[in-house]
Amino acid sequence: MEIKVTNQNEQLVIKKLAELDDKVVGACARAMQRGLLGAVAKAQLEYLSGPRPGKIQSISGRLRMGMNSSITISSDGVTGNIGNNVKYAAFHEFGFHGVVNVRAHSRVISQTTQGRNSLESYADSTRSTRKRANSLDGEFLGFMESRKRASGRQRTGFVGVQFVKAHQRKVDYAGKPFTRPALEAMTPFILEEINTELKALK
Repeated sequence: MEIKVTNQNEQLVIKKLAELDDKVVGACARAMQRGLLGAVAKAQLEYLSGPRPGKIQSISGRLRMGMNSSITISSDGVTGNIGNNVKYAAFHEFGFHGVVNVRAHSRVISQTTQGRNSLESYADSTRSTRKRANSLDGEFLGFMESRKRASGRQRTGFVGVQFVKAHQRKVDYAGKPFTRPALEAMTPFILEEINTELKALK
């Protein structure tokens, strides 16, 4: 594109260039917003919905619901961000290698409840009342309610409790990234959306 600037059209050229710059920024922002929403959806569906052990299996849904994206427009251009606002998201995204402090706690190690004729597993006896966690294929993965919490409703039988002292534990966890691979996979789509918006400018 060639632009000839003279004393007569100088102000007009500056105005048109400023308008063009605003249009370009707006087009890039719209395209990037669509692309990042696609990256969020990809992370939720392909990286935060299992199957284990390669990917994170959604139990409570907090990590999936915590995915978000945003667009920032500044004098430097358009910046897109994708991330997760759940506190332990970084632990899975980047992994962790080090020592953590474990607080003193108690845990239920066994439960039985008195049935009509014999003792049965408390987990089996409450199977119809505890919340079940299933995979996308309907496979039973476990109970969303912890054994310790469920024991609070137990009225008969026995509960075995173990008391654990405060201690340090070495953690060597490689992580299971979900944000970065989703964004990398969607980068061609984001660039395509930007090109489409720019071509539509008049």
